[in-house]
Amino acid sequence: MENREKIRLEISEILGKEVESLKDDVEFSNMGVDSFSLINMIMELQEIFKVRLNQEDLASIKNLGLLLDLVESRMK
Repeated sequence: MENREKIRLEISEILGKEVESLKDDVEFSNMGVDSFSLINMIMELQEIFKVRLNQEDLASIKNLGLLLDLVESRMK
């Protein structure tokens, strides 16, 4: 399984949503993810994948695809 798919699977578990329902281009707000939930999800992803995301990184994260790109890039 690719890193991107592992990240997507973890996000689906954190959010309690089916993997198939998570589309890369849909904004988090349209998926029912508020800023508090997003912060919690990012904290969990940092712990699970042993990556560090800073405030500048997070300011540009508007949808799942951007988050997947960022986490995956930090895993390398």
